[in-house]
Amino acid sequence: MFHVKHLVILVSLFFPFICFAQGNIQLEQKEFVVSRKKDPSIVQFLSGYVSLQKLSMPEQDTYYWVNLLRKDPPAFNDMYVAPFLEQFPSIHGASAQSLSRELKNMAPLGLVAPASIVQREAERHALDLAQRQRRLSHESSDGRTFSQRMADAGIKNCAGENVFEGEDDALKALILLLIDKGVPNLGHRKALLNPSFNVMGVSFRQSRESIYYMVQLFSCQ
Repeated sequence: MFHVKHLVILVSLFFPFICFAQGNIQLEQKEFVVSRKKDPSIVQFLSGYVSLQKLSMPEQDTYYWVNLLRKDPPAFNDMYVAPFLEQFPSIHGASAQSLSRELKNMAPLGLVAPASIVQREAERHALDLAQRQRRLSHESSDGRTFSQRMADAGIKNCAGENVFEGEDDALKALILLLIDKGVPNLGHRKALLNPSFNVMGVSFRQSRESIYYMVQLFSCQ
């Protein structure tokens, strides 16, 4: 079973905007068989950030797949979303159909780069989820809300956070977050496809029960 939970907060000078949603997805436990040959232009873009070499492979893969999605949404739909829906028919439905329509008609988005300020906070929250909370939440185990966490981390302009529980397959996680089945406002998808976001932090952490918690934290700088 996969669980995803999302909160995005965009802070303006006068009126903060907050949207919140969550969803649970049951998915067959099997490998997603698809070509994972890397796009040279995305590899070259990410190679300019030495900090990525310190991350785990699922974390590095998340940076790659998110940027491949944003570089060419229609091609990502054809090469990855469509095969995923064929191999996991239980995920079919209105959300999957709306995703395909949206990606097919979407222009390229700006790539997202690593940034230490969001990477550190993603790592802190993923570790907190895996070691202390054992439940999906944007609130920390010490009771700080998402907005308080962002303020404490020094993230002031805008931020969006996706929280995911399941396997450590970055591509499967990304597609499930994009489909956003059971999430009425499609908040995960909106964060991933938000043209304002240009930096990202990613962290996977494993609990004692061998469940992976993944945090994607976006911002604009």
